[in-house]
Amino acid sequence: MTASSVKQQLLAEHSPPLASEKSGSQTVEIPAGRGEPAKTVTLHDEYAWIRGKNWPSSRIDEPEILEYLEAENTYCKDFLASLKDHQDKFFETLKGRIKLADTTIEVKKGDYVYYSRTYEEKQYSVDCRRQGPNAEEEIILDRNALAEGKKFSKVLGSVVSSNHKLMGYKSDYVGDEAYKLQFQKLDGSKEFLKEEMENVGGFCFHEALTVPKENEEPVVDAAADPVGVFYSVRNAQLRPTKIFYHKFGTPVSEDPLVFESKNDMFTVSCYRSSDKRFALMNYHSKTEVEVRALDLMAFDSGKTLAEQLAVVRPLSDNIEYSADHGGNAWFLKTKEGCSREHFRILIKRDGVDADFRVLLDEHPELCLNSSFLLTKNRFALSFLSTKNGQPRLLEFTHSQAADAGSKPLTVEDGVLLKFPGVDPEATSHDAVFSGASSYTEDRLVAAVDTPVRPTEWFLLQYHIFCGYILLVGILEPTDSIVCNLLVLLIESRNVHSRYDFTTSSAPTLVKQKEVPNFNPELYATERVYVQYQEDRVAALHPSEEAVNGDAKPAEAASVQIPVTLLYKKDALQRDGSMPLLLNGYGSYGIAEEPIWSNLDTLYADLGFVVATAHIRGGGDLGEPWYQAAKFLKKKRTFLDFIACADYLADKKWTSKGNIAICGGSAGGMLVGACLNMRPDLFRAVVAHVPFVTVLDTMLDGELPLTPGEFKEWGNPRDSGFFDYMRSYCPYENVAGVFERSDNFPNIFATAGLTDYRVGYYEAAKWIARLRKEVAKTKSSKPKNFKEPLIVFETNMAAGHAGASGRFDRLKEKSRDVAFLATEFGLLE
Repeated sequence: MTASSVKQQLLAEHSPPLASEKSGSQTVEIPAGRGEPAKTVTLHDEYAWIRGKNWPSSRIDEPEILEYLEAENTYCKDFLASLKDHQDKFFETLKGRIKLADTTIEVKKGDYVYYSRTYEEKQYSVDCRRQGPNAEEEIILDRNALAEGKKFSKVLGSVVSSNHKLMGYKSDYVGDEAYKLQFQKLDGSKEFLKEEMENVGGFCFHEALTVPKENEEPVVDAAADPVGVFYSVRNAQLRPTKIFYHKFGTPVSEDPLVFESKNDMFTVSCYRSSDKRFALMNYHSKTEVEVRALDLMAFDSGKTLAEQLAVVRPLSDNIEYSADHGGNAWFLKTKEGCSREHFRILIKRDGVDADFRVLLDEHPELCLNSSFLLTKNRFALSFLSTKNGQPRLLEFTHSQAADAGSKPLTVEDGVLLKFPGVDPEATSHDAVFSGASSYTEDRLVAAVDTPVRPTEWFLLQYHIFCGYILLVGILEPTDSIVCNLLVLLIESRNVHSRYDFTTSSAPTLVKQKEVPNFNPELYATERVYVQYQEDRVAALHPSEEAVNGDAKPAEAASVQIPVTLLYKKDALQRDGSMPLLLNGYGSYGIAEEPIWSNLDTLYADLGFVVATAHIRGGGDLGEPWYQAAKFLKKKRTFLDFIACADYLADKKWTSKGNIAICGGSAGGMLVGACLNMRPDLFRAVVAHVPFVTVLDTMLDGELPLTPGEFKEWGNPRDSGFFDYMRSYCPYENVAGVFERSDNFPNIFATAGLTDYRVGYYEAAKWIARLRKEVAKTKSSKPKNFKEPLIVFETNMAAGHAGASGRFDRLKEKSRDVAFLATEFGLLE
């Protein structure tokens, strides 16, 4: 039986599960403000019972809930079973484009190199090391062994002490991210320390420091064992709110509290500075940060650890910053003093500067993106263009920072990195500084991707020779910069001389992601820009309409949305006949990077144009792009996405009703909201762990993420927010949705039972309400209604990220492909 016939049979038999309706409501008191009077609102929810009474603090054990989820799973499996042959084929295609036995780029740490590898038929990676280039490989963490007999296994990357004798790692075998922290000796014994910590967020080692020579910066004493560990712990609401210190060899029960957040909107984390001198405690909300530092060179046993913490920069309203120390200086990436919702870099040199000063001011067209990266002699910065979203990577030297004095550096003082075959303006690409970089080895590694070119890693390494810092591996021998350096070498005899690094340079390739059965010449990528006139009445709360958004390019009435396109060259037809898959996210300032994707390549093989919409609310064009679509401006995210779909249809990349949309988590909210607004545009929807009950979630301050999310979405108990949030919440706008299109899209949705980020019940309630609306519409239009197929699956053994094994994840992806290929008639 074909997939189409199974679909028709499922619909004809009227067999979709229908959740029982139960009376449920909550009353919300909203104060006056933002042009609205005070009011009392009652919110009804007939499916509130689907959320377990003790979720997420305990497992779901209510029989009625489990029976409903299993009924949905059975209905879904009945349909997916008809796709099994196609799903198996797509799985093998995806698997065939992975180098099954592979290694990551190596990271040098002292005498060792560390890396991970995969084995051909194993699900999980293995962490390894070698002591020297020709030494025998040592396996230090085998995730496959740890995963044996478990349905779910997530073991996060190992952290090895600087003396290479102790390893810490976190494990989660349920999917709820309640990690256990364990330590294992790497002295050949493989012995575990008896100390274990539960429900850990993050951790960092405390190691003894020494000063090699007078006036040199402290370094970790490589001969000494780690002293202890700082670690954060989640509270009953699963929020990391406390940081403890554990001294190895003492009972965990006696670990002193170092820092605690007592504000529900703030959480904590801990990390080491790049030079390893400081343990840093990060106290942060979505919009503010305060970092406290513990100087490990001045560790005072006579004081409590809390008493020894020093505030790097005091907490200030709506000022985010990140802090690091290296090169005998503090560096801050901060919004302090910025006028464009950008960031700038401040510096305070040890023993020189009394306070922070501006090292690199905000740029009108470039926004600092990720946090800066330090090595012993350099600092590296990542920017995004606020005009087109293209990345820019620059590097500077610490000597430049020292020589700058009171005069800030500019971007023109740095080395702008260029990558072979990538046009920085025209090629849709992603470029980042890699975690393979190393402070102590003075090693910078950058990675670049395009949708038709798998990841390449490039090395930018300095060597000190006769007291001079020389660039190695990024310049041709005839490069003018080398000439400038040689002139400086002859004339100045000064390691701190200021270099003219304004010339762009191409790094040296050190590793390329190998992709079997892939020929990049068969595919093409384009970056197009969707310009449309914003309807501010539809997009904004009335209190925001009066604000002059045109002063900010990201909030202009006529805005341009970048879209990255991928297609197979011999399949392209610009006549509107091609199916199009439109991906998006648009929240939390997270960018949808235009990278090579095994999955997208498979969709292109099937005949799809694959489009990624770089919509507002994401960080695709920097911080202003994110800020332009949050709080009472959130609907811009959805209207941008719809504008992209309309544009691509109008320009004949596809046609209306021939588009699939896909999103996960907040991207699931995106596709759910757009489905309600413009169902006529779409033919199929895939929504993974969709955040579709945003109003209900934000009304419940006891949920794990809600208090922190008030600074993302707003608090619906505050004036103005309730009605605005309700107007875009997918769950609240299902009524009448099937009246808006004669050919309503088919839907495939998923959830994870142990997902504490987006509760399983969000998707379950959404699907239940959609099914109720289907039944209602069928009753009112028995002859004219074309019923959509709605299938929903809950992974009963996984959380937010789905399956944990790499092959299991491929099977989930191949299921999506089979669903969409069926919907667009690409299988039969």
